[in-house]
Amino acid sequence: MRVARGPDDGATALVRKDRVTVGAPLSFDEAYPRATAFELLLAAVGTDLVSGLAALARKARVPLDDIEAVVEGEIENPLAHLRVVGETGHPGLKALAAKVYVRTPEEAEKVRGVWADLLRTSPMVHTFRFEPELILV
Repeated sequence: MRVARGPDDGATALVRKDRVTVGAPLSFDEAYPRATAFELLLAAVGTDLVSGLAALARKARVPLDDIEAVVEGEIENPLAHLRVVGETGHPGLKALAAKVYVRTPEEAEKVRGVWADLLRTSPMVHTFRFEPELILV
C-alpha cells in the first residue's frame, strides 16, 4: 500500500486499484469534512467483524438476516496529539470495544459457534487483543 500527502491535512491511500482519501489523524470538530485516520481504524475493526461473521456464517450455512457492529475507541490523551503544554501520556489507543448485533432465525448455539470461529480467525481481534461482544436480537 502506498500513502501520499493529500489535500489539507489528509492523505490519499492507494490500495490495489482504489484510492481512499483520509482526513487528519484526529479531529475535534464535529463538522470536519472527512473521516479521520482514527475513525477509519474503528471502521476497519467493525468491517472485519461484520464481514468476517457474514462470510463464516455463509460457509457454515447459518442464515443471518442482519449484522451491525457498534465500535468505540478511546484515545489515551488526545491533547498530547495537539502538543498542549503540560499534557502527559500519549495519543494512542487506550480502549477498544465492539458490540455486534445479529438478527437471525437460527438457534443461538449455532450462531455462537460461528462467532467463536470468527474470534479465532479475525485479524483485528488478534491485532488489538480485545473481546467484542455478540448480541442476538
